[in-house]
Amino acid sequence: MQSKLTNPAWVKPDWAFIEEGLEVPHNQADWVEQGVLGEHALGFGKGYFIHGTLYTRLLGKNVAHGCIRLNDGDLKSVYQFARVGTPIIIF
Repeated sequence: MQSKLTNPAWVKPDWAFIEEGLEVPHNQADWVEQGVLGEHALGFGKGYFIHGTLYTRLLGKNVAHGCIRLNDGDLKSVYQFARVGTPIIIF
């Protein structure tokens, strides 16, 4: 794991706007969304995170583009115990 964030903001990638049928905004501030990643995020790779979700009913379903979504309780536990540098194994 490369980073630990509290109250992370999601910087929407261009594909997220395209998937929603929206035009990609020119103003960078329009790319930032607060409150959609949960209270914590653990960064790994290039722009990928273990984070929370507003849509807990979709946990376990293939809806992400590389990030790993957790429910609030599990996210809190992982955040408390994991340290920067902890290896992440995904299978």
